[in-house]
Amino acid sequence: MKTTIQTSTLVILLICCFSANAQMSVGLRFGLPTGITLKAFVAEDQAFEAYLGTQSGYDYYDDYYYYDYFGYRATIIGAGYHFHKDLNLGDLDIENMQFYFGVGGAVMFFKARRHFMYFDNVNRKTIALQGYLGLWYELENIPVNISLDIMPTIGFGGYDSGFSLGYGALGVRYMLNNE
Repeated sequence: MKTTIQTSTLVILLICCFSANAQMSVGLRFGLPTGITLKAFVAEDQAFEAYLGTQSGYDYYDDYYYYDYFGYRATIIGAGYHFHKDLNLGDLDIENMQFYFGVGGAVMFFKARRHFMYFDNVNRKTIALQGYLGLWYELENIPVNISLDIMPTIGFGGYDSGFSLGYGALGVRYMLNNE
């Protein structure tokens, strides 16, 4: 946990240093993972986002001899670089709405507890490559933005290896230095 806090603090400090004049927003992500998020625009149409989140649940294991399940909890630290473009749907023009895409990565720290036949604790770390595809909307009279994204993820090593479309979230952020 100490490493998680140190890494998160370092990521946030780096964002603040590189984007002192940038539009920054801080808020929450509700989804997979659920947690806190910081997004800074480093150019008019490019942004850097960092998040710290958690996920938990149960997985099931079935082999020829027994059926087993285990609960898990994960702490996830991730960051991505996004390219924002105006959303143009022909006659339907929605002001302040953009779509974005980008790439990033995450480190996932899993802690699992198996049940039934084996009562052992499993700790695993997964490194992941993530893509981003989402919608971004800025409210007009309130310094708040809302995003909805999906993050296709490829995990390497550890518990959550392989390809997944299960990551993504609804984000709500307060804009700190709205101009």
